[in-house]
Amino acid sequence: MVTDGGSNQEELSYTGKSHLNFKDDYTERMEGINKNAVLSKFDSHVIEDFIENYKNYEYGFSNLKQIISFRNHTQLVNYKITIK
Repeated sequence: MVTDGGSNQEELSYTGKSHLNFKDDYTERMEGINKNAVLSKFDSHVIEDFIENYKNYEYGFSNLKQIISFRNHTQLVNYKITIK
C-alpha cells in the first residue's frame, strides 16, 4: 500500500501491513516507522527497495495487547489473533 496520510499509517501499524508513506521527510505520526512503514522521502532507491521487498516489512501477532490512542481518550484493546 502507498499512502500520504498519517491516519492510514497509524491504522496500518496495528494490522502489521507494510506500506510506503509518500511524504518528503516528515510524518505527523511515528506509528510503524522502521517497522511496517517506510518513509519514502521521494527517494527512488527507497521506493524501489520497498516495491521489491515489501513483504519484509509486514508482521503479525499471536497474542496482542495494544494501546490505541484516540484524540481525546485511550482505550485498551485486547486481541487474540491467530496467524495461519
